[in-house]
Amino acid sequence: MSSAAPEGEEVVVTGCGVVSPIGVGVADFWAAIQAGRDAAARVSSFDVAGMRNQVGCEIPGSLLEGRDGAAGRGLPRATRLAVIAAEEALASSRLGAAEVDGLCVGTTMGDLPAVESQLGLGGADDGAVAENLRSSLGGRIAKALGVHGTTLTVATSCSAGNVAICRAADLIAGARATRLLAGGADAFSRLAFIGFSRMRAMARERCRPFAAGREGMLLGEGAGFVVLESRRSAERRGAPIQGVVAGYGLSCDAQHLATPDGTGRGAAAAMSMALRNARLDPAEIDYVSAHGTGTPANDLAEAKACGAVFDGRQPYISSLKALVGHSLGAASALEAIACIVSLGEQRLIPAWNCDLPDPACAVRLPIDGRVCLDQPVRAVLSNAFAFGGNNSCLALRHSAQDH
Repeated sequence: MSSAAPEGEEVVVTGCGVVSPIGVGVADFWAAIQAGRDAAARVSSFDVAGMRNQVGCEIPGSLLEGRDGAAGRGLPRATRLAVIAAEEALASSRLGAAEVDGLCVGTTMGDLPAVESQLGLGGADDGAVAENLRSSLGGRIAKALGVHGTTLTVATSCSAGNVAICRAADLIAGARATRLLAGGADAFSRLAFIGFSRMRAMARERCRPFAAGREGMLLGEGAGFVVLESRRSAERRGAPIQGVVAGYGLSCDAQHLATPDGTGRGAAAAMSMALRNARLDPAEIDYVSAHGTGTPANDLAEAKACGAVFDGRQPYISSLKALVGHSLGAASALEAIACIVSLGEQRLIPAWNCDLPDPACAVRLPIDGRVCLDQPVRAVLSNAFAFGGNNSCLALRHSAQDH
């Protein structure tokens, strides 16, 4: 099964907002990426004594101090993170919440940590469970911000942030909306942490995408939101255009609940569709933001997919998860924003934590930041793959590039 965006209104990015374990706010987030600041630390939000895995990428409380506006106070954590990120995106786009036509948010766990907290205090009733289900997240964010109109919550697991952006771009390209908030949000969850640990999918200390001897992922948390709007709308109001959503591709392996297709065929199909839809040649892609979880199977399958798509002429490839961990539904939204900043700054995201690349993963890694950071970046692909084989790929290009 596959899908690609329709032609129509050109969709541009006019605002970005970030809450991540290495920085809150786009400027601090980008500075941390360039410095290689790693969020890996012993988990503090619940007791991990005696557990096989004890390290994750949580957002320190110090990073969130003073960040809440009136809308974010007293909210469950995932909603709170989303509201902080969305408020920054709106501010950088020079819009108020009432000036967008709605929002699309991707998530995996929703506000489940709020239920976990109640269970720890003695129990959670059915109403509390229903209120904090992932399907409620979009409505809660919209209510907190004062956003009216379309409200969609996407739950395609780890590709959800990407798919939410794709869906919002669809609505604008088809002239069914003019401006939308889109992104992803997930809070650090005990259920997710134990689940990935028991799957033997997590590393003990560091996430090392594409590295020899890599052990797996680290669980993270965060929120990333963009303001998308038609180019005509942005130009009419003199908004800053930070990048262009040139196209996207979606595919589904339908092979296994938790294991990727080892051939990389489904991932390659999503990437190829994104290129076709964006009317970009593979040679025009200067960087790929990899899904790059650091698990042996995922990285190898993604490397095969990139090899098939680029056929000998590979762009630079790296994974932000080396620094921020895997924030599930928020991951690809954060990665898309990092790509947008990369396009604007004309600087690459280094392949942190990969001192010894795996020769089986034949990808071109920007390992030495002193050599590879300054690099022309015309267009990028941002990958996100998920349980059930839900593959997504965003094609983003520089705002000044004519195509």
